Amino acid sequence: MESNDEIQYQCLAIGTVKGDAMHPKLTPVKSSNIEGIWYSTRKSVLVVAFNNGKTYSYSGVTKDTHDAFMQSPSKGQFLNSQIKPNHDATLLSDSDVVTLLASSFKTMAELSRSHQVLSLLL
Repeated sequence: MESNDEIQYQCLAIGTVKGDAMHPKLTPVKSSNIEGIWYSTRKSVLVVAFNNGKTYSYSGVTKDTHDAFMQSPSKGQFLNSQIKPNHDATLLSDSDVVTLLASSFKTMAELSRSHQVLSLLL
């Protein structure tokens, strides 16, 4: 029998950033260059998936910076002027993205029964 973590990882592996569909945890944004964004308040990490298929993480991004980024009328302009010059960037592989986003999930045991069923259906 598979562990809860293995099932959860399999659920996450359904979507990819660089494949045909953006990872389901990323928030789509209106931008000519950026496909989607994900942020971890706990880790202060911003993940940005670009339309060219590349995905980067930016460390040390505060919640205030993330919120301003999401409210910015030009995501690319904000990224270039406020995030890139002030935060270390790491190019992520598809497996890096899945691992990073999986670490933000609670274990299956911590989820309510209805969320467990929904996760398994994904």
